[in-house]
Amino acid sequence: RAGRLSDADWDELEACLSCGIGACNTMGTASTMAQLSEALGFMLPGAGAIPTSDARLVAAADASGRRAVELVREDLRPSRILTPASVDNAITVLAAIAGSTNAVIHLCAIAGRRAIRPPLERFDELSRRVPVVADMAPSGTHLMDAFFAAGGLPTVLREIEPFLDTTTVGVTGRPLSVDLAQGSFDDVPNDVDYGCSFAVVKSNKWEIDLAGNAEAAGLLMAHCR
Repeated sequence: RAGRLSDADWDELEACLSCGIGACNTMGTASTMAQLSEALGFMLPGAGAIPTSDARLVAAADASGRRAVELVREDLRPSRILTPASVDNAITVLAAIAGSTNAVIHLCAIAGRRAIRPPLERFDELSRRVPVVADMAPSGTHLMDAFFAAGGLPTVLREIEPFLDTTTVGVTGRPLSVDLAQGSFDDVPNDVDYGCSFAVVKSNKWEIDLAGNAEAAGLLMAHCR
C-alpha cells in the first residue's frame, strides 16, 4: 500500500514464502488438523507431521493403507475411536501445540458426527490446565519441519501424558498408553537437538476468551508474542 515494493520485490518475496511443497509450514489450520487427526486416533502414530518431500511419507501411506484393510477385518469402526475422551484429548493437544483457532470449528464439526458437542467452556477449561509445549510459528518460533524432526506429535503426547485419557483406542487397535510406550511410526532419538524444543513455552498462551460483551456466544483468542 505504501508503494515501496516493486514487482521484482514481490516476485522475490513470493518465491521464498514456503520452505517446500505441501501444507502450511507453520502450525496453521492444515498442520493443526493433521495433528488433531492423529490425537483423535485416526492416524498411525507419528504420521501426522511428515514433510511432503520426505520419503517416509510414502512408507506411512503404505502402512496406513494396509492398516485400513485390517480395520475392516477387525470391525474397528470410527464410532469406537471418536469418543468424548478422544475429543478431550484433541482439545488438550490443540492447546499444547498452540494450534490454529480454526481447529475449534473443525473439531466441533467432526465430533458432531457422533453427537458429541463440546461447548466453548470445555475448550477453555482444558486449555487452561495444559501448558504450551511446542514453540511453533505463527505464535512462536519454529516451522513444521523442525516439529517433525524433534519427534512430532508422539513426543508432544508423552510430554503432556498426565493431561490425557490414555485409555482411548485409535486405528492401531491399542490403548493410547500402549502406543506411547511403543513409540511412533518413525521414532527420532531424543538426544538429538533439532532446534525445536518440547518444553513449557508459556502456560495458558492458547486459551478461549469467554468474558466481555463483544459476542454473546463467546470469542476465540490466541495469545501471540
